[in-house]
Amino acid sequence: MLKKKANQNKHKNYNTTTGHRVFLIEDMVTDNNGIEIIRDKKDTHQHTHNNTKKRDDIKSNNKSNNFNKHFSKEDFKRLPKKKKKRFGMVWFLFFIIFMAVFAYSIIMLIDWGIDSFAAKKEYESILSILNRGKDGNQTTSRNLGELLDISECDIDYALDDIENLNNIRQNLVTISELNDDFYSWVQISNTNVDYPVVQTDNNSEYLSKTYGGRENTKSGAIFADYRCSKDIDNVKHLVLYGHNMTDRTMFGSLKDFFNHDDRAWKLYNESTVRIYTLDAIYIYEPFSIYATTKFDNYVKQDFASENEWINFLIAIYDKGVYYGKKDMSSYIKADTHLITLSTCTNYSANYSQQRFVLHAILTNIILLN
Repeated sequence: MLKKKANQNKHKNYNTTTGHRVFLIEDMVTDNNGIEIIRDKKDTHQHTHNNTKKRDDIKSNNKSNNFNKHFSKEDFKRLPKKKKKRFGMVWFLFFIIFMAVFAYSIIMLIDWGIDSFAAKKEYESILSILNRGKDGNQTTSRNLGELLDISECDIDYALDDIENLNNIRQNLVTISELNDDFYSWVQISNTNVDYPVVQTDNNSEYLSKTYGGRENTKSGAIFADYRCSKDIDNVKHLVLYGHNMTDRTMFGSLKDFFNHDDRAWKLYNESTVRIYTLDAIYIYEPFSIYATTKFDNYVKQDFASENEWINFLIAIYDKGVYYGKKDMSSYIKADTHLITLSTCTNYSANYSQQRFVLHAILTNIILLN
């Protein structure tokens, strides 16, 4: 009866009259001595939860022990390890590539330096032959360049000067014997251009070959266009090619004409181009300078008529960046002889296609024999 009544009032936790908590029959448990005690349901729930947790911990420990029993330390060593990040490897590869490029650059610079030094010494040696006196030593009288600086109306050489000219001719013969491809000697006053000129049946052999025969060089040699006649007297348009070397050798000093400053203006108005052969000295004065590309036919050789030649002279004169003190337009005529010096600009990514061009007009000839 009591149990039934308790079940009926099961939902009531407090006495509505007194406000005290009411414990139900099912909340009573018996201890080991048979004494009934009252335990809060909340405590019972917590006790049950703790027991469950202990059982789970025991099971987990048992599983761990069983796992350790089946695997030794050696087994753990054989287990696959985590892959390291590839970030360090990428940087290592970049470092290797950088060092390879750096080493290659150093080697190329050393090679370039050795090559340039050897070529410079070679051409200095040849130049010393040109300026050699009658006794085999360097001449103390005026050299050829100084003789040619005499004004056109004052050409009245002393005996020593005439003897010096004869020595220079003999020296040119000696230089020509060093290379069967000898064509002439070129000199531009107020610049470093002072070199022997060669000519073959093509325009490529001496791009990397020096006058002395050293091959695979950066400087190469100054060479005449293969289409030009060996007899300069019969060459209406003489064309010479040379490299624009950074150490200012070969045609490297031609760039000074293109600086658009006072020195460039002075060079244009006061410099002369001189071609020495075994028979004569040909003196040219600047006519036009400009930058262009190799696709521009500024080295044209064949002219069907005098008018075509005159039109060519007009075209290259109009391209010029300077108009000098002297009115060179008076040389635009049928019997004019022209020399063209061509070199790379080295100023842009496509420098292999760009050219510095200096045109000069023949104004005087001095015979050597």
